[in-house]
Amino acid sequence: MFELKDESHQVKTGILAGLLESLYVIVIALLSIKLTSLMIFVEEVFAMGLMLMLLVFSAAISSVLVFGLPIYLFLQKRVKDALRVMFTTFITLLGVFFIILLFAGVYVTQ
Repeated sequence: MFELKDESHQVKTGILAGLLESLYVIVIALLSIKLTSLMIFVEEVFAMGLMLMLLVFSAAISSVLVFGLPIYLFLQKRVKDALRVMFTTFITLLGVFFIILLFAGVYVTQ
């Protein structure tokens, strides 16, 4: 199913997974902000339930994006490939984190 035989394809796939996860986190953060303003009119129990359901759904999607392909490769006995994809994904996520942190620091100091 996934060939990813050479190292460059594995690195590109890890970067893509990291960028997709970053985009997903940003979308969920924006959705959470919008939902918080709408939750004023909803009972606390329902609001808490909706937020917890969003958390569970988000954790499931994030785990598939980050760990799905590495687990598949690991089960195919391609441990080195799995570690390369997962490491690249984590490095990409860390890079996006620091970029957002830099922009937040610039925004706060203005």
